[in-house]
Amino acid sequence: MEWLTVATFNELEEAEPLLQRLERAGIKGQIYDERKVQKWYFLAPALAGIRLRVAKEQQPAARSLLDQWNASEGVLKDAIICPECGSSRIEYPQFSRHFLWGGVAAVFAALGCFQRKFFCKNCQFTWPASVKVKPKTDALGWPEKQHQHH
Repeated sequence: MEWLTVATFNELEEAEPLLQRLERAGIKGQIYDERKVQKWYFLAPALAGIRLRVAKEQQPAARSLLDQWNASEGVLKDAIICPECGSSRIEYPQFSRHFLWGGVAAVFAALGCFQRKFFCKNCQFTWPASVKVKPKTDALGWPEKQHQHH
């Protein structure tokens, strides 16, 4: 089964209530925790390491429910969302998890050679972890490019 991320968080406690709500609504989900990978392989604080995922075929329904719940209750207030495109497909740090170079880059970041940043896998935008950035919104307060959630 292929799983797609519908929301990314820093803490497990932020994702668990949403997983339970989605499952009560009939959407099978899971929480994927990659914080140990970040801490040991990337020598980084565990940020954006909790992924709320759903089965690929249920992703549109899950996104719709999350958007509704967020509009009425702000359930995604603690989610890490790309400020450029509104996607939930976020990595931290910005180093690739698929290549050895990610580990090499992590060492240089740990030595202070450059700053670790959040990375949007959807649009490749990066932004500093030290800055809480809100997504761009329209006049009603909705993310501008909301349709690009993945």
